[in-house]
Amino acid sequence: PIKVMSLELSQPLPVIDVGNGYEKLQLLLRLHGIPLGYLEMPLLEGVCSSHDLSNAILAQYGWSILSYLTKAGLSHLPHRGELSIAALCQLPKPTYSGPFPLVTVVVCTRNRTDDLKQCLDAILKLNYPNVEYLVVDNAPSDDRTAELVQKHYPQVCYVQEPKPGLSWARNRAIAEAKGEIIAYTDDDVIVDPDWVLSIVKVFTSDPEVMAVTGLVAPYELETESQILFERHGGFGRGFLNSRRYQIVGDRVPKHWLGGGQFGTGANMAYRRDLFDLIGGFNVALGAGTLSTGCEDHEMYFRVLKSGYALVYEPSALVWHRHRRTYEALRSQLASDGIGLYSYFTCTIQTYPDERWDFVRLALWWLWYGNLRWLWISLKYPNRYPRDLILAELKGCFVGLGRYRKALKVAAKLANDPAIAHHPHRILAKQQRHFPDADSVHTSSSTVLPHPSNSSGTTASLPKASTLFRSYQIPIAVRMVDISRPLQPLVDVLDYEKVRIFVTHNRQLLGKIDLHNGRQPITTARLYQVIGDELSAKLLELGLTLPRDLRWAKAMSTLSTQWTLKLDEGTTPVNLPPDIPVSIVVATYDRPNDLRRCLAALLGQNSTRPVEIIVVDNHP
Repeated sequence: PIKVMSLELSQPLPVIDVGNGYEKLQLLLRLHGIPLGYLEMPLLEGVCSSHDLSNAILAQYGWSILSYLTKAGLSHLPHRGELSIAALCQLPKPTYSGPFPLVTVVVCTRNRTDDLKQCLDAILKLNYPNVEYLVVDNAPSDDRTAELVQKHYPQVCYVQEPKPGLSWARNRAIAEAKGEIIAYTDDDVIVDPDWVLSIVKVFTSDPEVMAVTGLVAPYELETESQILFERHGGFGRGFLNSRRYQIVGDRVPKHWLGGGQFGTGANMAYRRDLFDLIGGFNVALGAGTLSTGCEDHEMYFRVLKSGYALVYEPSALVWHRHRRTYEALRSQLASDGIGLYSYFTCTIQTYPDERWDFVRLALWWLWYGNLRWLWISLKYPNRYPRDLILAELKGCFVGLGRYRKALKVAAKLANDPAIAHHPHRILAKQQRHFPDADSVHTSSSTVLPHPSNSSGTTASLPKASTLFRSYQIPIAVRMVDISRPLQPLVDVLDYEKVRIFVTHNRQLLGKIDLHNGRQPITTARLYQVIGDELSAKLLELGLTLPRDLRWAKAMSTLSTQWTLKLDEGTTPVNLPPDIPVSIVVATYDRPNDLRRCLAALLGQNSTRPVEIIVVDNHP
């Protein structure tokens, strides 16, 4: 087993003692709550010293730390005239002062009360002042979930959705929710206390964003199946920087069609108004249906296809408990294959203009994600279990015929044959279960209002991509001076790219070519791209040092001034002096080289017992 932990780098580094039973430690490194990445450390008798931690963090994540501090300094220290490393190291954690729109946190569950209890315990510790909690019990076989929520969690709303299928449950949540933002997670997830706050920051900073996903990290790696799932790819989609997705034109780029790179349904949030515009989740997709999954991928695709923006924000963090048994993992991978190719069948059938791109993607994934791995397993049998690869491969072929059957089941459940043609429009037939719904959903300026015509009736919202001219337009050129507070670039809507020349007190630091997709560029995005591209030049602006010397000075400062310091009283963990060392030298007919090697080994300065073994290989 591998011990999984989270480590906040703004706090003194501790000695980590997890006891015997673990030989490796996987740390999710975070700075002011922002995930930087994973660090794997060996354990000596279950212990990892703070000295070893500090050295490894600086060696592997020194640049990520400096990049984050530089971006934070651009937004917090513009009035100081220079971004000194000492000042950056003292930056406090950024604070958020609002607004705080109502967020409905939704957990869809079925017959998993033990998992649900841990999930709700974490949700009730969220660091956000305006939350509605909602549990949707999907076609339960007993009353255990209802009893658990009503007895132990009175502040949580409970509803039951009798139609089996995750999309039915998620659509029921949309009908019940009072929040302007709906955040979905699963019952086998532990949410981070700042999860909702990180989601809200994205929505309130950019009114064009209609969907947000986040990082899903492994909660534990205790069993073989959990470790194998992470080796298979896991749920992680990147660290440190958020990514914004929005199309220009009518076609979704080919490399965005799969949907998996955007995130997973265990961690996603939407503006409530979005579902009134593009419909709810496809009830022929999702766990609990014949399609078994990918209702989240279909929704991501539909958001982009409709011209709206989707953001992946890694600081919106949740922890997922992977399947613990090998059989459960094999079943999950088979379901993943069925769900993915059911999704491909759905989109090929529904979007004729994207049809051949999806066909090519389905063929490519069959090779790259399945047949290629099968060939690797034949060549290297111990790299990954072949039966897991075959289970997913079989699921891909099964999925080709499942979607049409799932459509018929959905139409029968809805008692409406039209659902077989528009399975995401089921929301139009559902009754709102709370009063004054229109006032709830349009009360905040952070939510896009429903466009209205002159008669006051609701009109359809035009696709964002149709609001702009389609012919080729030159690249915009803008100047940004970081010695003053940055302002958003709102005059670039007629341009697909912007070339930004970055200066400091009229001194040119460099240029950045940014693909804005005919959208305004927010100050947050300016800070991000300038910090990513020009971090080395931004450090110690007042000093005329070469890049290498600035880097050396920065790393030295991190190791001394910043809080990558050790807990008081900690000392390095050394091997006991009586543990012997054996040095093995393998050789073959090279006595002159061996003479020099042995002379150096005999000169080793060590107080512990040392033996030198020469293995003469077939002389």
